[in-house]
Amino acid sequence: MNVQILKNKQLLWLAIGLQCLVLMGMFVKNLHPLLHGKEVNFLIEPRDPRDYFRGQYSILNYEFSTLSLNELPNDIKTLEHNLDFGDKLYLELKADKNEFYSPAGLWQKPPQGGVPYLKVIVKDKYMSEYDYIDLTAGLESYFTNKEKAEEIDNMFMNRNIERPENTKMWVVVALTDAGDARIKRIEYKIEE
Repeated sequence: MNVQILKNKQLLWLAIGLQCLVLMGMFVKNLHPLLHGKEVNFLIEPRDPRDYFRGQYSILNYEFSTLSLNELPNDIKTLEHNLDFGDKLYLELKADKNEFYSPAGLWQKPPQGGVPYLKVIVKDKYMSEYDYIDLTAGLESYFTNKEKAEEIDNMFMNRNIERPENTKMWVVVALTDAGDARIKRIEYKIEE
């Protein structure tokens, strides 16, 4: 009987150890871009001021959230099948003179030659007869403290009243050479 109890304890500790390893792996995977990524800037417009069900999350919208395939080099239109939710694509990026990055191409395989790119996922089913595709990069929500979330809210709640027209808001993202990205911070500037 004691042998069976000992085996059960060993299995229990093994199960606990495996769960801890999985959690540590998830933590390291998410921390890697912040430690080793290059800082890039994306202009944003908050989609909703704040997500009241999850706390101080600001919901963000990017230029690449919805793309017109007629206006962007891509190999998506050559697909013989439709794309489904969750299919992975690679968004080639280019920087403008102010160092804000924008889409330069959308590909089924990662661009070669050191070209910066972002891993994106198809958000809604894409059918080849449509010109637009909805994408997500895992950068669409940003958790911050209450004061910063309220500051972001105040900038965009009543866009025509409280937000000056010359306000520029962007997100600073850590982007690795493998296209993984994590938000570092949100910044804005009121230009004179």
